[in-house]
Amino acid sequence: MDLEKKTKAVLEREDEKGDKRKLEGSVALLFTILAISMSLFHLYTAGYMAFTAMVQRSIHLCFALTLIFLLYPASSRSPRRKVPLLDWALILFSVISCLYITFNWEALSEAVRIAEPLAVDIFLGIIATLLVLEATRRTAGMALPLVAVAAYAGAAIAGSDPMRTGYTAWRLGLAAFIVPFMFIYGPPLLLVGTFLEIFLAAITALTGVAFLAASIQGFILVPLKFPERAFLFAAALLLIKPGWMTDLAGIMVGIAIGVMHLTRYRKERAVVSNGEVAVPGGR
Repeated sequence: MDLEKKTKAVLEREDEKGDKRKLEGSVALLFTILAISMSLFHLYTAGYMAFTAMVQRSIHLCFALTLIFLLYPASSRSPRRKVPLLDWALILFSVISCLYITFNWEALSEAVRIAEPLAVDIFLGIIATLLVLEATRRTAGMALPLVAVAAYAGAAIAGSDPMRTGYTAWRLGLAAFIVPFMFIYGPPLLLVGTFLEIFLAAITALTGVAFLAASIQGFILVPLKFPERAFLFAAALLLIKPGWMTDLAGIMVGIAIGVMHLTRYRKERAVVSNGEVAVPGGR
């Protein structure tokens, strides 16, 4: 009996340290109803009647934000047994901003409204953006919100399309997102192991990140073709995953793609040196 009590006490302490709340009572019931309703909504729209994109996305976002603010606390100091008043306020703003889009999407899509938005459009748009960033911070950490904010700031400064700027930022930061998982699955990267294990883990991890960057960017010496990018991406994943079999397979795939790419590069250089016009990455 004493052992059971001690075990229960330890589990409760660990739950308190966790990154999610332990919902109880009416709040737990509300969370369950919302989660089931969200699932049924998507099943219904996928199998029977699909709404317009703006309606579908706004309702999805309304469910997602509500569930996140119910389940994920703002910080490690936030209570794990109850939902504080601030999070209920965030849920209220989430519902208002999302349903505003749901019921007004046709007016919001008009050219005049896009060119000259109303004050309420701008206000709720800013609120919705901040809520998405906060929900992302709680579930995925600070990296993704910072990239998103930096992408929009960079797009405003450069006068470029925010979506294209965000996609470029995602491509540049993808390797950094994967590195933490490499530390989790590869203890030698944390200097746990023999010198040989640490050295080999570092070399294969760096090679995997290089392959991943080349695959995402689509360029080494000349632009990569789609099959080359796909195989390099696979080689990167094999190298990132620890294990001598996956490392060997990743290196072999990477060498094969490297030889093919170098051969094509030399052929294109030879064509250019002969006075002909070559399209980079062409046949």
